[in-house]
Amino acid sequence: MPEQESPLAAPMKHPSARTVRSLAFLTLLLSAALLGEETQPDQFVGPLDEGRTYRRLNGEAITGRDVADFIVGQEWEQELAAFAERELVRAEMARLDVSVSEDEVNADMKRLALNFAKSHGVNPELLTPEELGRKLGHSYATLRDQQRTQLGLKKILVLEGKLKPDADLDAPAVRDVLRQRLDPVVREKAVVCDPAKLPPDVGVRIGERAYPRSAVRTFILERLGPLLRRDLVRALEAITVDRLVRKALADRGKEALTEDDLVMHLSYLAAKLEMEQGLPDGRSVLLQQFKDRKVDIKGYLQQPDVQQDAKLTWLARNAVREAQIRAEFEAHPEKYRLQEKRLAHLFLRVRDQEGRGYTPEWETPEHPVVQAFVAVEREKRFAEIRRDIEKLVPLARHDFAAAVRDHSEDEETRRREEPGLIGRFSERSLPPEPLDADLLKAALKLKPGEISAPLRSAYGWHIVKCLDDQTTRYEEARPLVYVTLLREQRRAIFEKLLQEAKIEDTF
Repeated sequence: MPEQESPLAAPMKHPSARTVRSLAFLTLLLSAALLGEETQPDQFVGPLDEGRTYRRLNGEAITGRDVADFIVGQEWEQELAAFAERELVRAEMARLDVSVSEDEVNADMKRLALNFAKSHGVNPELLTPEELGRKLGHSYATLRDQQRTQLGLKKILVLEGKLKPDADLDAPAVRDVLRQRLDPVVREKAVVCDPAKLPPDVGVRIGERAYPRSAVRTFILERLGPLLRRDLVRALEAITVDRLVRKALADRGKEALTEDDLVMHLSYLAAKLEMEQGLPDGRSVLLQQFKDRKVDIKGYLQQPDVQQDAKLTWLARNAVREAQIRAEFEAHPEKYRLQEKRLAHLFLRVRDQEGRGYTPEWETPEHPVVQAFVAVEREKRFAEIRRDIEKLVPLARHDFAAAVRDHSEDEETRRREEPGLIGRFSERSLPPEPLDADLLKAALKLKPGEISAPLRSAYGWHIVKCLDDQTTRYEEARPLVYVTLLREQRRAIFEKLLQEAKIEDTF
């Protein structure tokens, strides 16, 4: 199953807290250029009428079904988990002959309403069932269905002696027990949600039973309940973006993106990270973010909103020429030229009593007594090696290259043609081992030809020499210039598409 928080183990959310996820950059542009600031108060626009036209784009209707399909696509993964869990609980209830009566659901809904009224300062007498459903992010019928499922699972746990009959369903500890009871069932039933492993018309397989996509679609739309106006607008904006960009590609003879096009878009996102956040390696940061969030890159690149964004990158990429890149660099060199310094060092590593080199990860905060002992020993070892490196300062200032060859413990840089050469660095650079950020900051203050006093890093002691200043050449600055122009071109292309589009809302 997708790794989502179970609705059985988490409080429900208002629709405004699970707003439609769309193209942030493009839809913000569309809002600003087309709709301006929303002056109307946010309100519910009622259930979607799939046969109704909500917007006309160049005479082409965008219907309620289009909006529903978009929202279902955006919410699919999260809501598919909720659908599967509901069916699993129902199957467990049937297997154990557990049922929940209407009176039990009514009593639990009353409890839910009283708790909501108390926590939000609302008069429970004025809180209608429909209003409660809207405030909790669902239609009232869906809310009843969800509470029935939770009550059924609670009954199973009471039957198994894992919960008391009066256990509060809203208590975090109780939700944890519900979650722990369901997890083994999920594994046992081998829930399959991956579209690549299912027929086109199947949304999920639970054990031997296949559930059609249409059933999951209905479930999602019923859970959504009445739609907020701003969510409807955002869905319409995203659909508008998609149609405008797809037509622009088709007009240029491009029907679909290739794998290379998607890789290029990923490279653009990485380079944009470098430019906007001053990162030295945006691709590594991006890949690490995917890893941390357990996101599959191929799956990410197939998401509809990412595909739309990649199409705009393709349009912009084909509009940027080499002559433009060079002209931009020559016209605004101050924007792209980074002051860099070539640095070399003589390094003595500090080791513990067992001969292991210290690193930035030496601390053990979970064991404060051990850490205090290690800290004292570590400072003692650093003080000893400082005395050794201070003796090398006169040698380094007399003949830096010879001192490095004879005494440095950085084997890789010691043997270089230019002994001790580490590389070129700027304020945006990430320090390579055995340097760290504090040492690099101090080293960048050196003037060409200057040799430092002993500088400490997390790894040991260094004598650093600034070999010379170097200014970024065009070939090195070109990627940054290209990304800048690409970003500007993306904006320009979209604004042109928007200006030429005829858009009429009908709601």
